[in-house]
Amino acid sequence: MADAILNLAGAETLPEAWDLLFRSFNIEYGNGDHGYQAGEKIAIKVNMNNCTGTSLPSKSGANSPQAMSALIVQLVEDAGVAGADITVYDASRAIGQQIIDAIQAN
Repeated sequence: MADAILNLAGAETLPEAWDLLFRSFNIEYGNGDHGYQAGEKIAIKVNMNNCTGTSLPSKSGANSPQAMSALIVQLVEDAGVAGADITVYDASRAIGQQIIDAIQAN
């Protein structure tokens, strides 16, 4: 996850990369030239279409609990986002328990 974020932003450190990504988003959507500001909410829409219950089916191409956990850890530790300000959701399906467990473990 770290390599992906660093490469995407073209940065050398994760805090710098996250700042550049948030800054780019804010500029693109007319919110000004600034990075993440404490208290802003982050929504992460995951695709759980292959999840019919609260458990991820095996070998289904389901979202990776490890990848979701890594993303949340980076948002909290490197971007300075409070965990309470992050929402992971799918509007029509339950989030697999494995994803919830992986996030809460960190």
